[in-house]
Amino acid sequence: TYQFVPDEDGIYIFNSADLSGAYPKVALYDKDMKMLSDACTQLYGGNFLFQHELKKGVTYYFVISNNKQSAYAYPVKIVKAATAVVTFDVNRAGATMDVTSQNAAIGFTMNLNGFQPTTTEEKVQFAGWSREKDSESGEYYTTITEDTTLYAVWKTTGTVTFHANHEGAYFGSWGDNGEYQQNETRSENLVVGNKIDTWQYSPSWENIDGQIEFVGWSTDQNAEKPDSEIIVSDGLELYAVWKAAGESSEEVTLLTLDQKVSVVSDGTYVWYWKLTTHIITGQEIIAAHPD
Repeated sequence: TYQFVPDEDGIYIFNSADLSGAYPKVALYDKDMKMLSDACTQLYGGNFLFQHELKKGVTYYFVISNNKQSAYAYPVKIVKAATAVVTFDVNRAGATMDVTSQNAAIGFTMNLNGFQPTTTEEKVQFAGWSREKDSESGEYYTTITEDTTLYAVWKTTGTVTFHANHEGAYFGSWGDNGEYQQNETRSENLVVGNKIDTWQYSPSWENIDGQIEFVGWSTDQNAEKPDSEIIVSDGLELYAVWKAAGESSEEVTLLTLDQKVSVVSDGTYVWYWKLTTHIITGQEIIAAHPD
């Protein structure tokens, strides 16, 4: 635990070095030990980069911990950062936001997830920030080099209704009365023009005792094969496609990523998890790095 009293107002950078793969957890507390933030950037080799706006003369506690039994010494460099002003433009009539500007450390990545405008307009969804006023794609992290204006990016949404489409299949949800419900349909507001994620909205079928398997979606209620690609549009109705359990289909492939365990030089275990799932043949797969 580091006790720190700034001699100036400003954004301060807490930067570690040579932690030998410790990957610690870090958090900043005020004098009453109330957590102010635990958001940090993990760097190569287990080091971290943490930044927060602090007030002159106030006592803060910077706490570092990890789940290893071995003791570690944590050298931490604390410096006051040069700053720039980030201005947020909601970029849409009727949209509002409590914060209109924010100081940010120059040369460091700013997390924008905490800055989200709202609107009462229906079928519109905030989709990140851009330096371009008319951009169609937004981001939630950006590196600040100078005073910058960020413009909110908005997307049109549409209502998509998913149908379980088989006796005993359902979509589970919790009702307002706190009771678990099994529904035959599920509605979602999704970004128009995006592809439907086949498995994100899949129904449950435990009630059918493993006799069938869900294999995808179709706009045809009586389809025997799932549609290879479905694009979101407002009012879209999708029906679950089912196959008998164990039945082969050229439209569906079983993908397995094996689990392995490696031990690096400092005794740290690195896990590679096993994943088994069905995918539609021809569907693009983007696999994360096993780390």
